[in-house]
Amino acid sequence: MNAGLIPLGWAHEEGMIAAGIGKDFERYGGKAAKRGVLAVEEAGALFARPWADGAAMAANLLSATTGMRPGEVLAIRGGDIGEAVLAGNPHTDIPEAERFVFWGLAPEKPRYDGSFMLDALHAELEAIGIDWRARNIVFHGWRTSKRRIR
Repeated sequence: MNAGLIPLGWAHEEGMIAAGIGKDFERYGGKAAKRGVLAVEEAGALFARPWADGAAMAANLLSATTGMRPGEVLAIRGGDIGEAVLAGNPHTDIPEAERFVFWGLAPEKPRYDGSFMLDALHAELEAIGIDWRARNIVFHGWRTSKRRIR
């Protein structure tokens, strides 16, 4: 329902459609919980320590510095970032520039499930004493931060 009502509301605000098309419809899902955002100092402490999953650390750091979405992070290839750290990528039968940094089982596809990024983030936050559940800290929280980690 929201997928239709939000664009209708925007189109009305832009004067593209007549008023009232979606105003009487009930929206579903209620208000989403506000995403938690780490303070710069907390993010610094998070990335200053070694992570159990180096790929997850790289994915989170990439999002923290760029605001990239999980799917965008997974789609990164060697050619997108210049000198990539692709030494562990087993798909050596394709050119390095075309290999996914976060590779999957098939050389033409990235890792299919980005949950490793969130799971590792939560584990590392717990390791430094941050209650991610209480603060609703999720991977997309990197996008909501106005301060990019540098």
